Amino acid sequence: MDGLLLGWDRALIGETPSVAWEPWLEDLAMAGGLFFFYYLIAGPGHYCLRNVRLFRKCMVGLFTMYGLAFMGYTIMPAGGPHPHLTFVSS
Repeated sequence: MDGLLLGWDRALIGETPSVAWEPWLEDLAMAGGLFFFYYLIAGPGHYCLRNVRLFRKCMVGLFTMYGLAFMGYTIMPAGGPHPHLTFVSS
């Protein structure tokens, strides 16, 4: 599915993000990914302490989204960039 996903990248932004983005934009995307893990713990943790009913809804939504994401990855697996990288030994 790599070809299909690369086609979607090129249709949306002109090229795959790892090639099209400037280094500072890649760093910003990485920081957003790191912040996501804080939000993943702090969001449900806040609901767990403040409102158990909302915590239960949050957990159902979270696991539903992760389940759909894993199903999508099962249906459309991507090999990632590793097969396309070339390493030069010095």
